[in-house]
Amino acid sequence: MEDHEAALKTWGLQQKNQRKQLLQADILTNNSVYKALSDEEELYAYKQNMARNLMKLQADSFYKKQQQML
Repeated sequence: MEDHEAALKTWGLQQKNQRKQLLQADILTNNSVYKALSDEEELYAYKQNMARNLMKLQADSFYKKQQQML
C-alpha cells in the first residue's frame, strides 16, 4: 500500500513538473515570437498605416458632425 501511495505521489510530482516546464517553454517561445514580430519593419509599417487611416476617419467623422451642428 505504501509503495502504491509513493508511486502515485511520485507520478503526481512528475506531472506537475512537466506542466511547469511546458508552461515555461511556451512562455519563452511566445516571447521570442512576439519579439521577432515587433522587430519586423513590414508589420510596423502596416500598423502605422492602419493607425494613420483610423485617425483620418476619426478626423473626418468629427468634421462631419461639426458641420451638421451649424
